[in-house]
Amino acid sequence: MTTSRAARRFARLLLLAFPREFRARFGDDLADAIVDRLAPARRTGRPAALAGWLRVGIDTVASGLAERRAAARHRGAPVRSDRIPTRRGTLMRSLATDVRGAWRALVRRPAFLFTAAAMLAVGLGANTTLFAIVDATVIRPLPFERADRIVLIWTGRYPDGSGAVNSIPDYLDWRERSRSFQAIAAYNISLGTLTGEGDPVELHGSIVTPGFFDVLEARPLLGRVFTEADATDTANRPILLSHGLWTRRFHADPGVVGRLITLAGQPRRVIGVMPADLMHPEPYWYRTADYWSPVRITGTMATDRGARRFRVIARLADGVTLAAARAEMETIGARLAEEHPETNAGAPLVVLPLKEQLVGDTRPIFWLFLTAALLILLLACANVVNLHVARTSRRRMELAVRAALGASRWALGRQVLFEGAMVGVAGGLLSVFVAWLLVPVVVARAPVALPGLESAAVNARVLGYAFGLSMIAGLLCGAWPGLRVARRRGAAVPGAFSRQTDGPAATRARSMLVLAEVALATPLVVGALLLVQTLVHLQHIDPGFDPTHALSFRLTLSGDRYADAAARVAFFEDLQDRLAAVPGHTAAGIVSSLPMGGLNNTASPVTAEPGPDGDARQVNAGFRMASAGYFAAMGMTVVRGAVFAPGDRDRAVINEELARALWGDANPLGRRLKVGNGSASAFEVSGVVRGVRHARLTQPAEPEVFLPYRTDTWSTMTVVVRTSGDPAPQMDVARSIVRDLDGSVPLVDDRLLTDVVSAGWERWSFGALAALLFGTIGVALAAGGTFAVLSWLVAARSREIGIRLALGATPGGVGRLVLWQSLLPTLTGCAIGAVGAAVLARAMRATLVGVSPLDPGAFAWAAAGLVVLSIAASWIPARRAMRVDPAHSLRSA
Repeated sequence: MTTSRAARRFARLLLLAFPREFRARFGDDLADAIVDRLAPARRTGRPAALAGWLRVGIDTVASGLAERRAAARHRGAPVRSDRIPTRRGTLMRSLATDVRGAWRALVRRPAFLFTAAAMLAVGLGANTTLFAIVDATVIRPLPFERADRIVLIWTGRYPDGSGAVNSIPDYLDWRERSRSFQAIAAYNISLGTLTGEGDPVELHGSIVTPGFFDVLEARPLLGRVFTEADATDTANRPILLSHGLWTRRFHADPGVVGRLITLAGQPRRVIGVMPADLMHPEPYWYRTADYWSPVRITGTMATDRGARRFRVIARLADGVTLAAARAEMETIGARLAEEHPETNAGAPLVVLPLKEQLVGDTRPIFWLFLTAALLILLLACANVVNLHVARTSRRRMELAVRAALGASRWALGRQVLFEGAMVGVAGGLLSVFVAWLLVPVVVARAPVALPGLESAAVNARVLGYAFGLSMIAGLLCGAWPGLRVARRRGAAVPGAFSRQTDGPAATRARSMLVLAEVALATPLVVGALLLVQTLVHLQHIDPGFDPTHALSFRLTLSGDRYADAAARVAFFEDLQDRLAAVPGHTAAGIVSSLPMGGLNNTASPVTAEPGPDGDARQVNAGFRMASAGYFAAMGMTVVRGAVFAPGDRDRAVINEELARALWGDANPLGRRLKVGNGSASAFEVSGVVRGVRHARLTQPAEPEVFLPYRTDTWSTMTVVVRTSGDPAPQMDVARSIVRDLDGSVPLVDDRLLTDVVSAGWERWSFGALAALLFGTIGVALAAGGTFAVLSWLVAARSREIGIRLALGATPGGVGRLVLWQSLLPTLTGCAIGAVGAAVLARAMRATLVGVSPLDPGAFAWAAAGLVVLSIAASWIPARRAMRVDPAHSLRSA
């Protein structure tokens, strides 16, 4: 008697435990299922075989006895009308049964549950983290009352798209002539040193017109806000404190209102404290102001339309649309251009929503990252589907028994679907933990200070998003395996499950999974390569100066000691002399605003004196107050002439861009120019320097003029020191020299020039790092999916492979066959993914610098890398196929 016959007889014996009706209906098929379940035990040693047969016998007898009890319970029992199940009740009980069955099936295989949930947690965690950031910065409104009604008004735009600041006379005309705004105000950044309240500290503040807080509809926590009288109150010089400054320096003392404090060496009377959630609406520099003080409109400030230094903010009146306000301001701007052609011609007014101004240029980046995270999630879902399909293939016996016990094929499919949903919920719970860890990291390392970013957290809305996305992902993971089970022919017949193996259709389905994973990974890899190329390009951009071996810091002189310009000149000259005399220092200089340092003096009209042809050209240019040593300290290249001497007052240095704009190709040396409208003094051009990328690294050099700082010595200046060696240790030396000169002057914003330049590509560095992370995860998931699919295919076709080898096929040929089964869907997936990558790359156009969105190198390297990884992932399954034992395959046939 063969072992197979013994198994068949043993199965028939076990069937006696089932009721006669059950045996008549399902006996043959259930016997086949029991024989299949005994097959693995028959191939082991005698002790293990006996244990296996015993386990199968106990399980089968227990199922049979349970079926007998169920039949006896229902045989002849009267049906009570109150127990007739309703359609809704039947459905609910059926769903509850499916859910319980799905949960029991998962807990019996915790390794599958953990692996699948961990895969989903990778994609769900990335999505949840990014949604928390997007929710806080893009979706959530700004922390103002009716924030969507607040706009900023600019006098045109600069080449980089940022708004051009305004003059006070223009602002006064807009306030008088416009009817579209409920309130309108002007403001500008302000720096001041706080003394007398502990160590001197530089504060970031703002000077505002009285209607500023009416625009924001902000109410003070203590005291009051400014009135029109405060703008002319020179006796008290009122000031408002931020909540942060109030708590840090004044220990949240309510008695601070009415006190006199010393700011910038001047007594200021505190009239109020603003609430903690008040954000300063500054689009270009800091978003948190320490104080606010009223603008004093005096002298030429009220008449000089060329002195454009102020932002203008307004609140739309009730019932007025943004389009109507823009139309009205365009009309007002056109009239002012006619009335004042020398200053207002060619400067169209731009009205932008505050939200767009503060968030607009970063919104596309976050949406792109969210798209990449969704691709990661789809990749994870594809891998979980693969695991799910493999698991249902190994559960034929279980599904066959359930079908034999009366479960319909759709009930079996629903259970598999619910298993996927539960995996999604488990992945969602893990993703919330991942997001809880990652959100603070992203907030701390974000390269831009987005409004609301500091409040990003895993809140109720983020939890709802994570739950909804995890349910969708879980249902996606369970839908296809559940549908395969439900649509399988003969699903209700156990024998169909017991004998049937996955055929060509299943093989093609698994190959489609590989194709889909590669197609999803391709855009991620292409996007990462494009951003990396952008970062490399940015690092090779010449900023126009030499950032190596140089350091910088900022000083603000305040108080009666430096009220006189001569005192400020004396301090800075003494400081430069001492810094230049230090061994290892090669040059030292000062400037009013450092390139890429956050401050920028722009939009000052520069007029060339009329030449022989009587033509006087005028160009809006950036202006810097600088010392003679600044150019050498910055490592700037002098193209023509020479920089001004230390004692010069009537000479100027211009860059090549301004020289071309004013005089074309003619020699500018010795020519004279005026800076600002109504300027009486003219400056002789003594030298021309190469243009410096002042505003940002991605913006080309613009016209610029450098004037001797003796002509207008500002209280706040940036000091630059060039060293022959490593500049980092010299920062302490510079700090010591400043302390010796005046211990009350705070040294702030101390940085190496290399750090100043690297900050110019910090945003792209952050993006490239995130893209590389997404690309790496995508490639890893795609490679892992390919490996899993091919491993399953080799295991499922081991009998076929053995027969091929027995019939004369070579191991090398079998290995090539397996490799080709991965290579073909990989190549197809790369082709399909390239189309998606092209769409994504075009959406990334605004974030790319120096590289085409359709760069062929990025696409070629992405495809080559994915093909190589696919081959590497296929190598182990191919070697396993080459080592299949033909004799064993023939014996088990």
